[in-house]
Amino acid sequence: AGFAWAVVLALACTVAPVLLQAAALGTLGAARLAVVSTVGPVGTLLIAWAALGEDPGVLGAVGAAITIAGGAWCGLAGKGPRNQPQRA
Repeated sequence: AGFAWAVVLALACTVAPVLLQAAALGTLGAARLAVVSTVGPVGTLLIAWAALGEDPGVLGAVGAAITIAGGAWCGLAGKGPRNQPQRA
């Protein structure tokens, strides 16, 4: 039974995420995937809080806020009037 759980964990926690990330890389491209990937740690923190009753504390909340802000900043960095082509 222990070996079966090890196989399940290997497939669910290693193989599947790698395959999904490779598929996302082909679909989104590297830059967008990097921004989308910032959701992972914040999602883990929220799930641990909601499902397990973990207390993220002030440091966890500040880290989540910095992660969200950094992802948003990177996602919006290529948008805006300064990056528009110049017209002659």
